[in-house]
Amino acid sequence: MKKSKLLVSAMIACMCVSILSGCGSKKADTAKTKEKGPVKLQFTLSSDSGETVELYKKMIAQYESLNKNVKIEFKPIIQDYDQKVLVMVGGGNAPDVMWASDSIVANYAKNNGLVDLTPYDGKYFKSKDFDEQVLSSYKVKDKIYALPSDTSTMALFINRDLFKKYNVEIPNESMSWEQLREIAKKLTVKEENQYGFALEYGTGIASGVFPFLMQNKAKLISDDGQKSTFNTPEVIETFNFLRDMMVTDKSSPSATGENKIGPSELFKAGKLAMLWGGTWNLSTTLPDVKFNYDIVKLPHKQQQASIAYSGGFAVTQSTKNADEAVKFMAWFAGEEGQKIRCESSYAGAPTVTKLLSSATAFKGFENPNRKDVNTKLLAEIHKNLYALPIEIGTNKEFIDSIKKYTDLFMEGKLDADAATKEIDKSYESINK
Repeated sequence: MKKSKLLVSAMIACMCVSILSGCGSKKADTAKTKEKGPVKLQFTLSSDSGETVELYKKMIAQYESLNKNVKIEFKPIIQDYDQKVLVMVGGGNAPDVMWASDSIVANYAKNNGLVDLTPYDGKYFKSKDFDEQVLSSYKVKDKIYALPSDTSTMALFINRDLFKKYNVEIPNESMSWEQLREIAKKLTVKEENQYGFALEYGTGIASGVFPFLMQNKAKLISDDGQKSTFNTPEVIETFNFLRDMMVTDKSSPSATGENKIGPSELFKAGKLAMLWGGTWNLSTTLPDVKFNYDIVKLPHKQQQASIAYSGGFAVTQSTKNADEAVKFMAWFAGEEGQKIRCESSYAGAPTVTKLLSSATAFKGFENPNRKDVNTKLLAEIHKNLYALPIEIGTNKEFIDSIKKYTDLFMEGKLDADAATKEIDKSYESINK
C-alpha cells in the first residue's frame, strides 16, 4: 500500500517538476499574451460521454465568440485520464486548463503543479458565490487551486409501492435515525427476501458511512490535520447504528460483499424499500423501473447531512498565459458555464449556490415520464452537503484503511472501539 502511495506521489511530483521547469517569469508570460494573433489555450478533461464532449465544444465556441483573442484547443480524454495527463506533461505538452476532481487537487497543489487562483478572486470569479463546503476541497492552506463546476451527492430513495403495500406512511419531514430504523424493520419481509434499508457503497462501505458520520457531527481529523479522530463517541455510535440494522434487525443486507445483488440492484428489483444511494441514479439506473419511487428528506441524528462529490477545473503552472487561462477556466467552471450545463440537462448539480433555486438546476436529473419524482427536493439536499477533509479525500491509502477496519467491524471481527482505534493508528502510520 505504502509503495503504491509513494509511486503516485512521485508521479505527481515528477509531473510538477516538469511543469515548473517550463515556467518563465510572470512578466515574460504577460508579454507573450500581447503578441499579435490569438492566445492559444489547451484544455483537457476526462469524459467517456459523447454528449458531454459535444456540449463542451459548444461552450468553447461560445466563449471564443465572446473573446475573439482566444482559441481553445480541446482534447478530451476518454479513459486513463490521470496517466495520460502525466504523459502530456512529461512530453512537454501539458494543458493550460485541466479537469480535476476533488480527490486530486490538493496533491497537485502541494507539488506546485497548479496556479494559485486566490489573486484572481474578485477579478474573474467570486469565491463567496460557491458552496463553501464544496469549494473547501479545492483549497490548500486557504489558497484556491481549482473551482468546482458540478457536484453530486447521496440521497434517500424510497419505493412508494412497498410503503403503500405495507401501510407505512411516507415521511414528509426528515426522519430521525430511530424513525428510519423502525420503518426499515416494518418494511423487511424475510420470506420474500425483501429489505427495508440498504447503503449503496460505491468503491467501499466508507462512502456510504461518511454521510451518516456527518449527520452525527462526527469529527474525523484534528484541526491541525495531524491526527485521525475516529475513536470518538459520535463515530462509534454511528458504526453501531448501521451494524445493528444489518445484524440485530436484519433489515439491511450485509455491507461486506456477501450478497450477490448490490443495494441499487435490489432497489431496482423491487426488493428494497429504502436505498441510500447516489443522486446520479435518477438519470442512470432508475428511469425505467416499473414501480413508483421517490426521494425524501435526508435523515438526521444531530443534523441533516450528505456528502459532496465534485469535479472542477484548474490551471497548470506550465501555462504561458496564466491570466487568459484563469479567465477561461473561471467562465467555464463558474456561473455562466454552470447555467449552460444546467439548461442543457447535464446531470450534475450547480456549485454556485444561487443557481440551486433556478428552474433548470436539476433538469439533468428529471425524467419526463416520471414527473412524480420530487427532484425539487434536491435543492434542499444540496444545501446540506459536507466535504470530506482533504486529509481523507486525497489519501487513497487511508480510505482503504477505513474500509478495511469498517468491514472487519461489520463482519463482527472487531468491535467499534477497536476498529476506530485501528483506523486512527493507520493514519499515524501512513503519514509518518
